[in-house]
Amino acid sequence: MTKQRGFIFLFSIIFMGVISLLILTQFRHFYSYYKLLTHYQTREQVQYKVEKALRQLQQSSFFPPACTLYRGSANQAINLIKAHKGCIIEQKNMHYLYLVEDLPLTTNQNTTFQNRRLTIALMDGDHISKGIQIRYVEKLGSSIQPTEKRQFLMKSWRYFG
Repeated sequence: MTKQRGFIFLFSIIFMGVISLLILTQFRHFYSYYKLLTHYQTREQVQYKVEKALRQLQQSSFFPPACTLYRGSANQAINLIKAHKGCIIEQKNMHYLYLVEDLPLTTNQNTTFQNRRLTIALMDGDHISKGIQIRYVEKLGSSIQPTEKRQFLMKSWRYFG
């Protein structure tokens, strides 16, 4: 009888440990998602994250094929740039396409949020080979002073290529 109680006690401790581990991992996932959706960031922080993502993009050998919208020749990239006021920046013998697109506005009380999509693509020779798409929200309206740094809310990251 005592062996059976010992076994039940040991099993219940293991079971509670597994349950608590599952709860903690889910909490960590939800907390990071909450932080991503609620934390406003300055342009410099966004640029740092973009540059970090680009470095990771260059170093990794696998790029999830999430979006093929910006594959194509350099002429298509230049046309996109002219249409959306983007730019090509040369850095260490590599060309990057920076493209900002305005998406529909959303209004919340006195503040207007401009939804934007930033595309950064690595141009390999004459073609756009791989890149990253970032959706973010720029806070506009009366609550932001002209001297204040504009703040951004990162919404999602999307790799393609």
